[in-house]
Amino acid sequence: MTSLAVRSLWARKVRALITTIAVVIGVAFIAGSYVLTDTIFAAFDEIFSESLKGTSVVITAENPVKQESGEVPTIPASLLPRVKGVPGVGLASGAIFTPGGFFDSQGDAIGTKFAPKFISSNLPDGLESLTYVEGHAPRGATETSIDEAAAENSGLKLGEEIRIVGKRSARSYRLVGFTQLGSASFGGASIAQLTLPEAQSIASRTPSVSITRDLSS
Repeated sequence: MTSLAVRSLWARKVRALITTIAVVIGVAFIAGSYVLTDTIFAAFDEIFSESLKGTSVVITAENPVKQESGEVPTIPASLLPRVKGVPGVGLASGAIFTPGGFFDSQGDAIGTKFAPKFISSNLPDGLESLTYVEGHAPRGATETSIDEAAAENSGLKLGEEIRIVGKRSARSYRLVGFTQLGSASFGGASIAQLTLPEAQSIASRTPSVSITRDLSS
């Protein structure tokens, strides 16, 4: 029986070889898919854990209708004093985190192609998850920072002017800092940070709305 099988395979050498290669490639593809998926999940876990480090509670608005953009509706800034008055709250602050676009002085897009771009407002010490590897956080309406990976990818230097596009507006800002998220990788995504009032303005959000974070003591 064995000799018959061997003779049959030998008579169809090309078909047997192609079948073997197909099986090997298929197994390798499946194994690679599992490895890639695990790597992506691990990267996102690291991003979320790093971005919420030092934050005990995040308060967001109820979202009965899911937005196609994935954005979470803002909540009134008038809620912030109430949050600060809750027993056990050590620090609370409003924040904006919204999609946007970044361009250099030549009009070329900044960051990894097809990767998401986000506009973020800076937070006070104790809540801020981004660390500055060079420069400092934006302190005024004309300043911004960007993640170090995007800056290196586009050859940006501190002091240069870049353009940030929000929901309904585009403005020029001076680069004053490069950031990173702990030891986590942004996974190709880019983040430009602005002061809270400027982030609200460029995102076409009125100054009375924000996302509130609080830190329990």
